[in-house]
Amino acid sequence: MYFGNKSENSAKLSFVYVMIHLSVNHLASQIFNNSSERFDATAPFMVLVIKLSSFAWSCYDGSKSESDLSSSQKKNAVKEMPNLVEYFGFIFFFGGFLVGPMVHFKSYIDFIEQKGDFEKLPSIRHRIIPTVKCLLSAVLTFLIALKLDQIYDYPLMLNSDFLTSNNFVAKFKFMMICGLVARQKYYTAWKLSEGACNLAGIGFSGIDENGKAQYKRVRNIEIFAIEFPQNMKALTDSWNCLTALWLRNDVYMRLTKKGQKPGFLILVATFATSAFWHGFWPGYYFFFLSASLANISARWVRKNIRPFFLENKALKGFYDIVGIFSTVVTINYIAAPFQLLTTDKSLAFYSAMNWFLHIIIGTILVIDFFKLHTLIFKTPLKKKSDEAVVLKEKIN
Repeated sequence: MYFGNKSENSAKLSFVYVMIHLSVNHLASQIFNNSSERFDATAPFMVLVIKLSSFAWSCYDGSKSESDLSSSQKKNAVKEMPNLVEYFGFIFFFGGFLVGPMVHFKSYIDFIEQKGDFEKLPSIRHRIIPTVKCLLSAVLTFLIALKLDQIYDYPLMLNSDFLTSNNFVAKFKFMMICGLVARQKYYTAWKLSEGACNLAGIGFSGIDENGKAQYKRVRNIEIFAIEFPQNMKALTDSWNCLTALWLRNDVYMRLTKKGQKPGFLILVATFATSAFWHGFWPGYYFFFLSASLANISARWVRKNIRPFFLENKALKGFYDIVGIFSTVVTINYIAAPFQLLTTDKSLAFYSAMNWFLHIIIGTILVIDFFKLHTLIFKTPLKKKSDEAVVLKEKIN
């Protein structure tokens, strides 16, 4: 791809190659290290996969007519191949080399040449405040993880004494705290990286309408939105944002043919790519399979149940609160195998929790598949949804 071939097949080949290279290293790490706790070369390799594959697609987009590109593809298209210094500078840029986040080559070269959004890049003195904010967030989340990680950890739920001495409610409470604590280490790493990029200047994303400098280009997480998400989409949009953007732009949308809507298989393929990208521990696949099913069921609830709660603010507020709680429960439940890694531990956890969320998700999917909701609700849901939309428009 670097040496001038900008065809679609070259972009696909680049993507396949870097994924194979990463997969080999994941397998080697899994076999010889036998743990995800040890930091090894696979973490930077994961970031490099995103950088290299996105660069390949951006080069391909640069060879196409702008009329055939989406807005994001136009923005990130590489029309002129960089020299080796620019290329390796992009690949090994220190700000996001170890844990990300990734920036597109177009953003990187604009930053280096101080053009585009970076023409108005504030001085280092003005970049201190957004940097310190990230640092304080990183310190706080680090202290939470340091204090609670040994007390509230998913593997502790599999202890025989814990299982026999606690009822379902106690296990549920423990699970909720475990999920909260497990996220803190990710917050710490990404906030440190974001702060470094903000101080360097590449995190700058422009000036808003009020003349205030914005630093959102490398923001990989929205902590408040993750801890209080209204639905699964809001949560996934706020977690590892730039990786999710890569999956959307370079997997999900690339698999979708022009003029067609993405189907279920493309959604599963995207989740599978994310799983392969993370590694080959079975727990990752339990997580991503459960996440895809949870997303589908959440969409059904939003489409078919939510309209009944839009008629007044009190009902809407109640729905939002239940939505936040159920989404947090969902992520804390399905994410356990991501931390437990192995099949036996993952299944043991789900058994300890009586598979309660899988039963709920399965019930929703069965109702949807057989259209049983048409027998439950007297008012057709489509009509109810339309009425709710009209009512909402009148209120506004």
